[in-house]
Amino acid sequence: MSYVRKEEQEREKTLSELMTDLSIEVRNLFRQEMLLAKNEMSAKLTRGVNDMRSAAMGGALLHAGFFAIVAAIVIALGNAVSYWLSALIVGAVASAIGYYMVRKGIADIRKIDITPQQTMSSFREDEKWLKRKI
Repeated sequence: MSYVRKEEQEREKTLSELMTDLSIEVRNLFRQEMLLAKNEMSAKLTRGVNDMRSAAMGGALLHAGFFAIVAAIVIALGNAVSYWLSALIVGAVASAIGYYMVRKGIADIRKIDITPQQTMSSFREDEKWLKRKI
């Protein structure tokens, strides 16, 4: 029996060894969490840049088409009233619509959440794990 007891004692780690192991595990975990945060933010940034590029290209085409439509409306309305008044009316309507769209776009941009949600959730889980270990 004493042989079995001695073998169990050899298998048990000292407090110092356990703290060293925990320190290594925490360090590795922290590195993994930082890598996760970096990857998550990189993916969000890439998606945002691609979305902005697409919106900019669409905006440029929309801009060109809008000018053609505005010119046609000014000419058509110019047949009923003088051309300067026609241009003023169309310009005022277009400006009002544009103002509304810009305000809405800015409000939507402010709603974007750039917080790395997965990383934060993982940090909370790690905190619980670390508390159980200590």
